[in-house]
Amino acid sequence: MPFPQAQSHSQSHAQGMGMPMGGGQHNHHKPKVQPIVHELRVSLEDLYNGTSKKVRITRKRKNVDDAIEKVIPVKAGWKDGTKVTFEREGNDAPNSEPGDITFVIVTKPHAHFKREGDDLIYTCNVTLQESLCGVHSTVQTLDGRTLPIQAYSVTPETTLRLANEGMMNCKSKRRGDLLVNFLIKFPILSDSQRQQIGQIIKGGSSNHNK
Repeated sequence: MPFPQAQSHSQSHAQGMGMPMGGGQHNHHKPKVQPIVHELRVSLEDLYNGTSKKVRITRKRKNVDDAIEKVIPVKAGWKDGTKVTFEREGNDAPNSEPGDITFVIVTKPHAHFKREGDDLIYTCNVTLQESLCGVHSTVQTLDGRTLPIQAYSVTPETTLRLANEGMMNCKSKRRGDLLVNFLIKFPILSDSQRQQIGQIIKGGSSNHNK
């Protein structure tokens, strides 16, 4: 069974290269049947750790439906649009070269992380008290580890960078970073509480300016 070829969506795929299959003369004038293109939806965990997926797909062989199972090796760091091609394993037709089967990687949405290139983005929910007095939280990584999130104080503009905790770069074999943003949950306050906080903030500003 030919090993599948993987390529990025930005790469072109050269057809008809290499030795002819079956040992005979390769006829370059035969038209090739259109490929079977199938989206392969994978989780962010799959793309973080690497895995393999079994997919059952139906092709036409001698005008008869033929169900086959393909195993797709998903490498850590692959991005949306990466293609895995099984050459000449798709539909066939008289006087034509068999088509290919191509799987296109599509990432499923994740509940906690977003991907930006090789970096992962995580939003940490904190209370107003935590944002002012210090954050002591944790985040569970895509491979099941628990990392501490600690900061003296945070604002909505604060970003904490955890180096080498992002996605694998397939070329450099280095990981990106995990970027932690903060979402501050403001409490519902009474008028008297708002006045008290206002006085505290005003007093702190006055002392700072002295």
